[in-house]
Amino acid sequence: MLAIEWRSVAILITEMLVTALAIYGLNKSKKIRSHVLRFVGLLFCGLVSLLGSFLIVAFLALSGCDTHSALIYSPSGRIAARTNDWDTGATGGGTFVTLHWARGFRSQRVYSGGWKSVVPSDIKWINDSDLTIYYDARYDPLSGPCTSTPEVKVSCFPR
Repeated sequence: MLAIEWRSVAILITEMLVTALAIYGLNKSKKIRSHVLRFVGLLFCGLVSLLGSFLIVAFLALSGCDTHSALIYSPSGRIAARTNDWDTGATGGGTFVTLHWARGFRSQRVYSGGWKSVVPSDIKWINDSDLTIYYDARYDPLSGPCTSTPEVKVSCFPR
């Protein structure tokens, strides 16, 4: 099963599209006859293309701060869970537990908490429709960090 982070794919494609359109606009702005409009068009498209390029580089550089666990499959193997940790350095970070199904093309976040508050051994499948997550309450001051899906009932308990 593939476990694709569709949000990351959408962000990267959007940034690339904005940058490509701005570069196309630069090319079209060169052909404007009015000097004032040409200057405004070149300035606007130049700034947008620089900003888009910067955002692409920043997104790719910061994506290295994310780590993912191996997939933890339900008893039938149709649904999988995994932990996603992001480290923001001195300011902390966070942990998500994400469910993946439909061969990885559909996913939903079911837990959100403090950094490393859940490790893969804390995720237990009871059956295909029940998932239990044990979390470290010291790093997770959130009340009710779990959400269920129509397919899976998720229960969270502090360790």
